[in-house]
Amino acid sequence: MPIKLTLQETEEAVHSLKKYCAAELDREVSGLQAKLLLDYIVQEIGPLAYNQGVKDAEEFLRGRLEDLSAERSGAQVPAPAPATASCAVTGPAERRSNQLPK
Repeated sequence: MPIKLTLQETEEAVHSLKKYCAAELDREVSGLQAKLLLDYIVQEIGPLAYNQGVKDAEEFLRGRLEDLSAERSGAQVPAPAPATASCAVTGPAERRSNQLPK
């Protein structure tokens, strides 16, 4: 997956490369030269940085999932006891005594 920079990001990176070349390499480069250098860096070095970022994000998320799993297992709520059905059989005499007067 190619890395794409916006126009603003490209302009800022070209400006930064021109400053870097002047300060660190004692060499003035044109905007075109800086843009060609940027294209090379994005194409050749960008994927290395991108892949490292993906790897770091994956490790971070795995750690958070492990933390979440540990928190969840330590804070489990006990399941309620199964309800027992009361099936008392009453005879005719008990049914009469349980009836309300009319």
